[in-house]
Amino acid sequence: MLSFLRPRWAEEIISELRKVTWPSREDTWYLTFVVVVVAAAFGAFLGGVDMFFNWAIDNTLLP
Repeated sequence: MLSFLRPRWAEEIISELRKVTWPSREDTWYLTFVVVVVAAAFGAFLGGVDMFFNWAIDNTLLP
């Protein structure tokens, strides 16, 4: 009777989401920590490269 309120595609989405094997809370925290650490390390590396090139340009091209 009220099938127009819940279209078929929405039911299919819900059905597929029930089939998903979701990660545990522990896995989620661990992977989040890994992403934050890798992003911070990569950001620090790029910051160091930027500082090096800034120093190199200041001391060679702009004495």
